[in-house]
Amino acid sequence: KSCGVSGATAQIEQLIAHYSGNPLALMLVAETIQELYDGDLATFLSEGAPIFGDICNVLDEQVARLLPLERDILLWLAIERQPLSAQRLAENLQPPVPHRLLLEALGSLRRRSLLEKTNGAGRYDSADSAGAFALQNVVTEYLTHFLVEQISREVEQGQPLLLKSHALLLAQAKTYVRQAQTRLILQPIGERLRAGFSPTELAERFKALLTSLRTMADRRAMYAGGNLLNLLLHLGIDPCPYDFSQLAVWQADLQRADLPGLNLVQSDLRNSLFAQDFVGCHTLAFAPTGHLLAGGMTNGEIHLWRPAHRQLDAVIKAHDTRIWTLVFSPDGQVLASGSKDCTVRLWDAHTHQCRRTLTGHTDWVRAVAFHPNGRLLASGGHDQTVRVWDVRSGRTVHLLANHTGWIMGLAFSPDGALLASAGTDQTVRLWDVQSGAERAVLDGHSASTVPLCFSPDGAILATAGYDQTICLWDLSALAGPHNPAPRVLTGHKGAIYVTAFSPDGRYLFSAGHEELIYVWDVATGQRLHLLAGHSREVNALAVHPTGTMLATSETDTSTVYLWELDAEPRPSHLFYGYRNWANAVAFHPDLPLLASAGPTEKVHLWDALTGQHLQTLGCENGMGLSLAFASRPDGVDALLALGSTDHTVWVWPLPSQPAATDQCAAPLILRTAGEVRAVAFRGDGRQLITGGYDGVVQIWDAQTGQPLRQFTIAGDKRIKAVAISADGCFIAAGSHNSTVTLWQVATGEYRQLQGHTEWVWAVAFHPSGILASGSFDRTVRLWDVQRGTAQQLLSPESNLVQVLAFNRDGTLLAVGAGDATLYLWDARTLTV
Repeated sequence: KSCGVSGATAQIEQLIAHYSGNPLALMLVAETIQELYDGDLATFLSEGAPIFGDICNVLDEQVARLLPLERDILLWLAIERQPLSAQRLAENLQPPVPHRLLLEALGSLRRRSLLEKTNGAGRYDSADSAGAFALQNVVTEYLTHFLVEQISREVEQGQPLLLKSHALLLAQAKTYVRQAQTRLILQPIGERLRAGFSPTELAERFKALLTSLRTMADRRAMYAGGNLLNLLLHLGIDPCPYDFSQLAVWQADLQRADLPGLNLVQSDLRNSLFAQDFVGCHTLAFAPTGHLLAGGMTNGEIHLWRPAHRQLDAVIKAHDTRIWTLVFSPDGQVLASGSKDCTVRLWDAHTHQCRRTLTGHTDWVRAVAFHPNGRLLASGGHDQTVRVWDVRSGRTVHLLANHTGWIMGLAFSPDGALLASAGTDQTVRLWDVQSGAERAVLDGHSASTVPLCFSPDGAILATAGYDQTICLWDLSALAGPHNPAPRVLTGHKGAIYVTAFSPDGRYLFSAGHEELIYVWDVATGQRLHLLAGHSREVNALAVHPTGTMLATSETDTSTVYLWELDAEPRPSHLFYGYRNWANAVAFHPDLPLLASAGPTEKVHLWDALTGQHLQTLGCENGMGLSLAFASRPDGVDALLALGSTDHTVWVWPLPSQPAATDQCAAPLILRTAGEVRAVAFRGDGRQLITGGYDGVVQIWDAQTGQPLRQFTIAGDKRIKAVAISADGCFIAAGSHNSTVTLWQVATGEYRQLQGHTEWVWAVAFHPSGILASGSFDRTVRLWDVQRGTAQQLLSPESNLVQVLAFNRDGTLLAVGAGDATLYLWDARTLTV
């Protein structure tokens, strides 16, 4: 009755019962009765007027009677999936409309109950939503389905209308909004198009649409170009053969796209999003005011972002090589960076000029921390020392040298009295800042201790490490050289790399190898949340000073995440860097063929003589980590194996004369229990050997994919490298447990070759049977496999060894080191 509908009680009850009391459906049908029957329910029922079957029928009737502008407004609200102000709606509408007409249309939609105005409270409780316009969920769902149907039909028929006036995906939207647009709009459109067209037909349909758009007068003021590019990328179709020149390509999300040769000449790329110019973020730090987020990169740059606007503010060319650690001074005026170049540098946070370079460390600097007074800075690293510096003069105040392993974490207590240091010697040491004396040694971990942090009130020290545990130490109980037992938080399934307290000290965040962020209740020790969203291990974490935002990063994918820490924590924005490096390369043993794999879920084949790109092989969701070629036993085709992060091994048969084509035979896919870090073929190509983070070396039939045998290592199970001897009698594996494990294939008997003191990243057999291994301990060892003894020690100028190989005739040994240098030895002079 309040909606202007009159009728008998029984008639009203009949109408209510039909729509199960749905308030929106009743308001909409009441509006129809009032408009067409002057509010007379009896006439509506007596004349047999249609009683719509459900809410969708009601909405069908309502949408059919909308003016084009009213429909466009509703569709934009469904696309944006959040309340919008009249100004934001006006910015979206294409072509633009006078403000008066927009306000009239908004008023009409509100009167029809299709629109509601928010007040910044209730279910739209955000600072941006006050006074904005929103849809009820059921209307959003209906309009999303309507949009999908219309856009699909337009692509099928080659007649773009909504395709021109509405964006299907908003590249500049918050990450979770963009993910919802992909899932609810792009994905169903893509599924319908795949079902209706063959790949060739679909390609021709897109090319015809682009050609048609280029003839239109409004080609530089529409969303169609960006929509088609986003659809091509979502469908997994290479857009490079398509011509987007002279078109508006608005709202294209190109952050993770590989687009060599794409024609964008004279294109308008308004509000499109590209990858940023950074590679591998290793450390993150918020300024004390929270207005800046700093990231330290593999190439030695510091990138400064403004989190509130999600924009890059500045890039500092800080070091010539990798930055491991960053920290702002308490007043936010100085930013300190520690690098692989063994220096600590102090930067003016406003001018970005270097104020001072602190030298004295003889190896990588892995941790830096400012004293609360800002006048002292602590640094530590691979030289196993902690240095405390006077920031103004640059002199060393204390040199602390009790650790017997790398220093991986540093933190001052909030009152400035204590300095805590953590290292690979599995200890945490507390130092008196004033005297430099060691106050206590905390022995709570059974593996390398990496991150540590003090609670804001200084009562608790949190430490964590590769043993998958977090220790919470009650500092008030420290009475002397002996430490009390800590509270231990368990639940992580992998090594922990980073920890941080919330500003109020109630919560502890931790992350590492698992691709998850753990949120703990400090008082109870209970895990409160698991934040999912990362695709790789989390190597950096920082909490915003207000506690409302979290920043994390993945080095392997060059991705920095910003999380909103509200009732439903989720990534609100992602900064993407370059993803065009190669994790693995392999030459074919007989053909001029090179394969490369990186973080883009693709393997590229190249002509090794001309450099011509021949073929791209897709591998679903995984990032390639290892590659190996073999000639097939029949001598006709080649085999290429890829080990991936998604726990799979892909084996492709390749023709003996690969050509530039997108056609290839279906791969054989092998499933393992961990990411596959190493692959190798037995000499005749009949068997494939794999090793990975599940600690298993597996032998497979390379033709059928059947598992034949498996060997398991002891200790830290993460395998970094595998190799098989030329005669096929021995398999070697290098792993994180600092040993080389050597198996006799025939018997399964094994021995562990000990001598390295850090991770073994590379193993290779000489044609004569000599085994070479390379380690992060900066050595290459040559082993007699029969006796299991190391006979020669090579040191590539004190650099970490990451890869090594003998050439085919065994005359050269090549070693790739951590300083991007290749070392060559004459293998004929090496003796075992």
